[in-house]
Amino acid sequence: MGSNAGQLYVGTSGFAYPDWVPRFYPPGTRDRDLLATYAGRLNTVELNNTFYRQPSPKAIETWLAATPRTFRFVVKAQRGASWRAFRGGAADSVPWLTTAYRPFGERLRCVLFRVDATTARDDDALARLLDAWPVHLQLAMDLQHASWEDDAVHDLLRDRGAAL
Repeated sequence: MGSNAGQLYVGTSGFAYPDWVPRFYPPGTRDRDLLATYAGRLNTVELNNTFYRQPSPKAIETWLAATPRTFRFVVKAQRGASWRAFRGGAADSVPWLTTAYRPFGERLRCVLFRVDATTARDDDALARLLDAWPVHLQLAMDLQHASWEDDAVHDLLRDRGAAL
């Protein structure tokens, strides 16, 4: 959930769940119609498959075509490039990550950047990532290790315009 200029965005993590029939999707909903049907009920979705591979322009075009112009997407940053960006290669990896998202245009609500539970707090790595991140692209950090739960980290994210 989030909001932008008075617009409330509500969605789930993913949409391609045939098991949601019949509670969410009507019986008979075909796989290719899941997103369009989803978009008839909710106005944002987190794309989980982008964590495993960068979305192709054709995939983005298909997602955009299946949803109304007011629908928003959250992409989960691709895991390999995320790991490289966080481990010291932010200057090279962040442009590769974010360029792929350009076809979404204004329909991209934010990028969810996951730092897994095995990665303890590293303020320098976080600062390098935030320095390399494009200011026009909303960033939401998923910092899973308990060591990140600290007011100084939260303040740094807030100061840089990133969400937790």
